[in-house]
Formats: sequence, structure tokens, C-alpha cells
Amino acid sequence: MAKVDVKGIKGRKQIVHALFDFSKDGGAFGAGNEIDLFKFAAGTIIHDMWLEVETAVESAGLATMEVGVTGGDTDAFMLSEAKANLVAGFLSEDAGKGVSLLDQTAKSGKKYKASAEVIASLLIGVADLTAGKVHFYAECSDGY
Repeated sequence: MAKVDVKGIKGRKQIVHALFDFSKDGGAFGAGNEIDLFKFAAGTIIHDMWLEVETAVESAGLATMEVGVTGGDTDAFMLSEAKANLVAGFLSEDAGKGVSLLDQTAKSGKKYKASAEVIASLLIGVADLTAGKVHFYAECSDGY
């Protein structure tokens, strides 16, 4: 998990990165498993979050991935994405523009402010993911 320590001028954005390699960092994660990606301190504003697939994810079934808050809104940052879409070179739509990895049904274009320490996690659904490398990025700041 990448611990996010936002420093610098209030309101100035920074990009943080986490890489998850299913073949090394656990592999065979199945339905219901949450994998911690980022830890955000209270007061952190998350402006955007997106992913880029380096190596296609693999699964014997129809696995899904979503990104949200550990123990809370499991798709706060990314709606469920099917394994079939997570091929090498896949870059979430409009990366860096706050579209694809924000829940488009309820939060499109809105920022997320952590009122307390928050852990953003990847939730695996339906079937095990056994391989693949996925980069996760978050654009965040220390409030205004």
C-alpha cells in the first residue's frame, strides 16, 4: 500500500502511484477480497483517480475490479470494471480528467474529501485474479 503524505502548498495537486502485480503481490485474489492501495490522511482531497494496465489481468472466470473506501463505499472511485476490458495498454477513459474512475452515477466530476484517515482499496469480485500488472494513480491535495 502506498501511504500518501501530501506536503506543500495547500490546494496544490500532486500525483501518487501504486502498482499491483497480481502474480507477485498475492495472486489468486477472489470475490470479496479488498487490497489496500493508498492511505489518505484526514483532510486530503482526492481530485481524480485512474488506472493503466501494463499486463492484462488473468482469471479463470469473469472477475471484476472496483476501487473504493475500505470498509465503506467500495466503488467510490471506480465502478466495477470487467476483466475483459483490463487488457495491456488499457487506460481508463479521460485519465487525469476526473471521469472514468469516479462513480459516474453519483459522483461524476465531484471531488472526495477524507474527513478522517481513509484507505482506498481495490475490491475483486466474482472470480479470482491470478496475474496482471495494474498501475493506479490518484491526484490529490491537502485541502484549500
